[in-house]
Amino acid sequence: MKQALWNVVTNLKIMVLCIVVSQLIAIVKILP
Repeated sequence: MKQALWNVVTNLKIMVLCIVVSQLIAIVKILP
């Protein structure tokens, strides 16, 4: 059970990381 919860937490961290990276890329593209 704990292993499944750990997998969910890891997946959430990866998702958040991907979102943050894509946001940073979008901001960098907007900047001159």
